[in-house]
Order: sequence, then structure tokens, then C-alpha cells
Amino acid sequence: AELPDLPHGDEQEWQGLMIHAGLPDMSAEHQGEYIPQMLNLQAIGGISFTKGCYMGQETVARAKYRGANKKAMFVLTGTASGDITVNQDLELKLGDNWRRAGTVLSVWQQGESCLLTSVLNKDMEADAVFRLKGQDESRLSLQPLPYDLID
Repeated sequence: AELPDLPHGDEQEWQGLMIHAGLPDMSAEHQGEYIPQMLNLQAIGGISFTKGCYMGQETVARAKYRGANKKAMFVLTGTASGDITVNQDLELKLGDNWRRAGTVLSVWQQGESCLLTSVLNKDMEADAVFRLKGQDESRLSLQPLPYDLID
């Protein structure tokens, strides 16, 4: 059989498409740090609440039925003059101050433009302003997810 033609592109393009689609992609240092609902897997059909036993089922079910999960993965876009790295801290602007809000899970960067994912508090204001720790001039804002967040 003949193989189909596949799209060509570099890994950075693929990463950008994954982020734009709101799909989680984690590095090894993040494994075991988040429950599936924090990565929005319930919104994209990645969790079964009716299937029998599976690893972590009790934690996943408890978060759903007790409303224990207060975090979700968000897509942010903006500008940064320096390189952005996975696991880099994000800071949220509160008045004249900045406080830690999350870390970078995955990133696409081209020049000063960037697109990234981070797990943040679910109650984040849509107009919240973020920056990368150590890059005081960087600015990031939340982007609408391509799906609805459901619990």
C-alpha cells in the first residue's frame, strides 16, 4: 500500500497547532503533578466516568463529584523578548504587584510572539494580565479555548 502524503513542518509548528487546539502536552517534569481534569481531558473526551477500574480512577472521580478541582489548563498568547522555557513561572498582575500564577507546560515561540499553555485557577478573569518571571517586559493574555470546560 502507498503511504499518504503527510503535512511537512518542523516540531515548533506542530507544537503551535497543539497549543492552539487546547491539547495538553507535558514534559517529564510535569508528569504526576496534575490530575486529568486540570489538563481539560474531560472536555475533549479523554476521561471516562463510567468505565470500570483504571489507574487513578478514585482521584479522578473524587475531583468530579466533590468539585475538588479548582484549576484548568489555559492558552495564553503575547510577547516575550527572551526565550521561554517549559516550567518557567508565570506571574499574574494584581494592582501594581505580580504574584506567581502557574508554570509553562508547552510553548510555541517565533520571534517575540508566543503561544503557551499553563494550568491556572479556573476563576481567572478573562482580561487578566500575565508575564514571564524574569522577563518583566513580557505580556500575556488568556485566549478562548476551542471547547467548553466541563467538570
